[in-house]
Amino acid sequence: MNAKNLAVFVLVALLAACGGGGGGGGGSGSGSGSSGGSPTSSISAVNNQSGLYAGVSNWVVGDLNGDGLDDVVFGGWNGPSNTANVTIFIQNTDGTLTEKTTALLDNSVYSGSQRLFISDFDHDGRADIWIPGFNDGCVGGCTANSVMLWGTTGKYTRQDFTDGLDSHGACLADMDGDGYLDMIVRGAYVFGQTTSGYYLNNHNRTFTFIPSSQVTAGATCSVVKDPGSNNFAILQGNTAGVAGYSSYISVLDSNLNLINAIGVTSHSNVANDLINSQALDVNGDGYIDFVMVFNQIAGGVAGVKEVWLNDGNGGFAYAYTIDSSTNNQYSIFKTNLAGQDYLMFDAPNGDAQLYKLNAGAWTLFGKSSFDTMATEAGGRPGVADWSIKTGLVYMNRNSNKIYMMQYVNGNFYTKLLQ
Repeated sequence: MNAKNLAVFVLVALLAACGGGGGGGGGSGSGSGSSGGSPTSSISAVNNQSGLYAGVSNWVVGDLNGDGLDDVVFGGWNGPSNTANVTIFIQNTDGTLTEKTTALLDNSVYSGSQRLFISDFDHDGRADIWIPGFNDGCVGGCTANSVMLWGTTGKYTRQDFTDGLDSHGACLADMDGDGYLDMIVRGAYVFGQTTSGYYLNNHNRTFTFIPSSQVTAGATCSVVKDPGSNNFAILQGNTAGVAGYSSYISVLDSNLNLINAIGVTSHSNVANDLINSQALDVNGDGYIDFVMVFNQIAGGVAGVKEVWLNDGNGGFAYAYTIDSSTNNQYSIFKTNLAGQDYLMFDAPNGDAQLYKLNAGAWTLFGKSSFDTMATEAGGRPGVADWSIKTGLVYMNRNSNKIYMMQYVNGNFYTKLLQ
């Protein structure tokens, strides 16, 4: 579909993310980053592991306590059991991690999630954690409520939403231009009613759900916003907004009126299930683009990672494929360290991949280091036996170091990458 004219999208990508948004806040309460003990040039087991981890995992990385060290939050879902645990790992000064869930959170049990987000939602200078409700395969009309963990001085304060929204895809954006992040959700009620929309931030640690037929999120969403006009584009995965396409990009004005709809499909012949995305300026032209991740439901078929470029005039189009050889999970993390942009794509069985952005092109970075680390922990990279369940990176911005984290044979391990 041809793109209509629209106010130029400038370099603002509001925490998009499904699977993986970063960020963080300052403040004094989310544990302390003490020394963890083991040398980070060698493989190190995460300290104080509880073992209470979901069957299907997702994660987010961010500085929870304002010490310049990335921390890690894990969640996920367990299907019919309708229970999972959120887990908080705090980074120590030597790059190791210590699980501090019980010290920071009185109740870690919730119904499940497919996305996790870290940001300062109430502008108090402390990082908060939003967990959109989700539980695929839940039996008997189970609830899937969102949970907000408010950062405080000492512990997180938990707030459970009561509306039962089952949100597979979710992302963050300032929908009304008030400077506070709102929360876009898929909006399918598990009680039989179907709706869609977003949670409007009321500035007082409360949110109001606003129904909208134009904001549906689906399996994933990412947002690109123009701060001048407050027009924005939302990538909405597995949502039939354009005839003949299973996903689409909706270009909306500040009142959520549709300006343009662009059909989205993978350029792979087999992988067409849009499961995650990120918004960032890929080619350095000042416009925010989309990186999309497609999977194929059939087993043994590789997924694809694609770049769709923003033309600065309200249009987006496929540009190239980053990779077409690996399967992907639902967590993607974009980050910048010392001026260098990175994208971390989570995946099982040794398929997790870190990419570095150089002059508009993505370069695979540190793959052999991930494989070596997994082997040291008893995993079998490249063998589909699920000995390696997840892989990610986190940063130490005080020392400009990158660390790997992998979940191998039921335990979390860390190791210095660079």
